[in-house]
Amino acid sequence: MTVLIDILLKKRETKLDNSHGEEKKQVIQDLERGCDEARQTLFEMEVEARAAPGSFRSEMMARVRKHQETTNKLSQSIKNARKSETNMINARETLFENRYSQLQCNVYFFISTNLI
Repeated sequence: MTVLIDILLKKRETKLDNSHGEEKKQVIQDLERGCDEARQTLFEMEVEARAAPGSFRSEMMARVRKHQETTNKLSQSIKNARKSETNMINARETLFENRYSQLQCNVYFFISTNLI
């Protein structure tokens, strides 16, 4: 389990922060799939830990909780990255829409002033 989480954290640090556009969307999707896989594995680990003898149960549950906490933090950072990417796309679209509207106004003004 630790290996999977380490791989996801490393990917977040190296690829997510250094990618843009479609590449960043792909990295976000890969990280989300990895988090889903980690959650499933953690669920299975928790079931096993609850069934374990008392002498092992507390240590196993502590590990599961630690991994769950790390996975939740990773999921939150992925959500923030997705939100940031969406905000940037929306801002870009708004900028182009405003610029297009301004150009249309300028064209209409030019046409109307030259016809009179």
